[in-house]
Amino acid sequence: MPIAVTAWMILAATGAGFTILRVTGLLGVLTHAERLAVAFVLGIGMIGWLTFFPGLAGHFNGSWFAAILALCSGGLVFARIPARVDDHPPSLNGIEWVLLAGLCAVALMDLSEALSPAADADTMAYHFETPRLFLERGAIFTIPRAIDGATQLLLQMTYAVAMDLGGETAAKLWVMVSGWGLGVLFYVLARRHLERAWALGGVLLLMTTPAVVYSAGTGQVEVRLAAFALLSAYAVAMSAHEDADPPHGFGWVIVAALAAGFFAGAKSTGLIFAFAVCISMLGRTVPFKRMCVFSICVALAGVQWYAFNWS
Repeated sequence: MPIAVTAWMILAATGAGFTILRVTGLLGVLTHAERLAVAFVLGIGMIGWLTFFPGLAGHFNGSWFAAILALCSGGLVFARIPARVDDHPPSLNGIEWVLLAGLCAVALMDLSEALSPAADADTMAYHFETPRLFLERGAIFTIPRAIDGATQLLLQMTYAVAMDLGGETAAKLWVMVSGWGLGVLFYVLARRHLERAWALGGVLLLMTTPAVVYSAGTGQVEVRLAAFALLSAYAVAMSAHEDADPPHGFGWVIVAALAAGFFAGAKSTGLIFAFAVCISMLGRTVPFKRMCVFSICVALAGVQWYAFNWS
């Protein structure tokens, strides 16, 4: 059951992301690998965003979680839309096989972490414990505790889905898989500009940095936030290159805004990041219009936890 639930969440996240990319008109400008990676990262945020509302209404339970996953999975129908042709050679050379073997070794170590009991204090006392308390009550509520009682919990909502449908093992498998979303996204974006060996080497370096090794397979949110930040920064950069093609340019702005909004909805430092990304649009084509679109989409993606905590 934990494996099945984790697989379903992967499909649901990817489907939700495909829906966003379809609405923004970006499915056709990405290769198959690029849109899978981008869709998965966006879908992680979308599952957390959708799960907030049943919790607010007092329906924080498996039936609603299953309905959300089923709804998100429906977006996979957009996979039929043709992707941009990937002209990279499929065969690997010797150094690329070595780098790939290194990544497999890191993945196996992360899997062993996911199958072990949660060990870090933050996960046990907060990141997994808070959604567990919400599940017990069947609703989200403010915990009267200093510092982290009234905070942003978008990513912890996804932990609750995995925990309720598949138990603690599913939650640990989910954080492992969602942590690797950063590595996959890094690879496909780097591959646009680098040879495959350099892109694989960059991913191996990224996934073995101490911060990632320490927290990617735990309930701590920073690695998943890094994926949101990377996607948002890259998307806003792409929007500048797409000024000659306004539909795609604004599509990238919306993707950048949603990723930044999910960051803000998971941690308040995301507000600083979103502001920085918005300011970076000054000097672009129709900057005021783009900044307005960006701000509205950021608010839609991340404002609910701030409104809830304020109330």
